[in-house]
Amino acid sequence: AVYNFWLYDFCDVYLEITKPIMREDKCSTSKQRCQHVLWYSMEVGLRLLHPMMPFVTEALWHHLPGAAHLQGCESIMMAAYPKQ
Repeated sequence: AVYNFWLYDFCDVYLEITKPIMREDKCSTSKQRCQHVLWYSMEVGLRLLHPMMPFVTEALWHHLPGAAHLQGCESIMMAAYPKQ
């Protein structure tokens, strides 16, 4: 279920829908909201996928700006698993 969400819902649908918004030059409210939802979805999605794909998710998580600082951890392995 997590893999299908990541591949078919997040990558195929959400990323494609948000491309026109993200290409805007101006810093609009809709662009900021889109960036926030994108960051949050990626961060939680990586934590969900981590038990099944530990090396890939660890590397990607370290490239997310602020992920380690937000979770207070140096590794995704030590970050809390999403509850909701």
